[in-house]
Amino acid sequence: MKDVVEYLVRYLVDRPEAVRVQVRRGKEGTVYLVEVAPEDKGRLIGKGGRTWHNEGMRLVEIGRFGAPYALKGGLRFRGEPVVLHLERVYVEGHGWRAIEDLYRVGEELVVHLAGVTDRTLAEALVGLRVYAEVADLPPLEEGRYYYFALIGLPVYVEGRQVGEVVDILDAGAQDVLIIRGVGERLRDRAERLVPLQAPYVRVEEGSIHVDPIPGLFD
Repeated sequence: MKDVVEYLVRYLVDRPEAVRVQVRRGKEGTVYLVEVAPEDKGRLIGKGGRTWHNEGMRLVEIGRFGAPYALKGGLRFRGEPVVLHLERVYVEGHGWRAIEDLYRVGEELVVHLAGVTDRTLAEALVGLRVYAEVADLPPLEEGRYYYFALIGLPVYVEGRQVGEVVDILDAGAQDVLIIRGVGERLRDRAERLVPLQAPYVRVEEGSIHVDPIPGLFD
């Protein structure tokens, strides 16, 4: 999918040679961070000429389409319930599609997309990845975070960077940060597990700060 995103963005901008795509994967999905030339920022043009005035396109994978439902274009959705709060999704290989209807059938979610009006059209989308624009995601309660937003953040102890978040474990009552250390020694680059909700952990804008704990990052 990284190659697809890079291809699409290169097609849309004036300086395709400056396009860079980074991938961040986490428990909540996959984020594609797109860098473009300064003059191309805020100029990503979508299908039909719509413009999104963002510094870059940030997509997070939220699921996939399952089998069609009934005869009028419905698709079973396999993924994050955050789709319930979205007005549009980005469909792999098909671009942005508005969500026209979304409802539950038993334990399953069924989605109806704009332009998908019968079972034949729905069958063409089965198994495709579904993405959301990060800016479209609903805000979370204070103290809760989307996993993808934490992965890649630097971790500091008393102003000194000691590592970077590389993954997050869902341990039930606790979310556990997997922090890969930085430094010249092999021991410095070891991975450590730190509970996100611990009182000695603070999430600030663009970084995570951990109070000094003997033996944790020594």
